[in-house]
Amino acid sequence: MSCGTGIVSHKDWIDTVHFPQVYHMAPPQSGFFRITGKVIEEFKVNSIEVTYIEKAGIKKRMDSSS
Repeated sequence: MSCGTGIVSHKDWIDTVHFPQVYHMAPPQSGFFRITGKVIEEFKVNSIEVTYIEKAGIKKRMDSSS
């Protein structure tokens, strides 16, 4: 099992929980990820129980000089 912390699109912090079957899909590393899961609340703290995770690519900038 693993836990993570990240920033969501509206710039709030979110904690994630990764159980063994998900942990093996994408072991902890830095970068951008697309995460699917269930939002849970325990002890007045929200977190995402991750069911699927994949590394997201970085979008290339369009060349504005053309």
